[in-house]
Amino acid sequence: MSSPLAAAIAHIETVFGGYPQRPVLAGCPHCRGDVRVEDHDLFSLTIRLGNTVGTEDDVKALLPMLLTSLITTGDLDPGIVLGKVSPSWPAEEREAVDRFLDAVWQQLPIGAFYDAETFLAAVPNPERFN
Repeated sequence: MSSPLAAAIAHIETVFGGYPQRPVLAGCPHCRGDVRVEDHDLFSLTIRLGNTVGTEDDVKALLPMLLTSLITTGDLDPGIVLGKVSPSWPAEEREAVDRFLDAVWQQLPIGAFYDAETFLAAVPNPERFN
């Protein structure tokens, strides 16, 4: 991992570190009820996270792990993970994600970002990378 990418991950961990990771996330009472994080693979949890499982704070708490997984494995869908990032989040949080994406762009291909096309299809505002 490059120094800028390692620094971007460290910054993500700092910015989002104030959100506590809960072992059990509230789930839709009609769909599945509460969800124990350790009982689910990261991919299936990510699909539901912020929708029928957990809150926006849970998304933020798990974001450092999700972004790290995007660059270390091919197990997650970049579009799903990056789709959890809201334009309504505070500027510091959005800027931390942008810094991460800038560093990933310089390292392509890496992890779940198999090529530039995959990366550009997943990121918000892909035109800034052209």
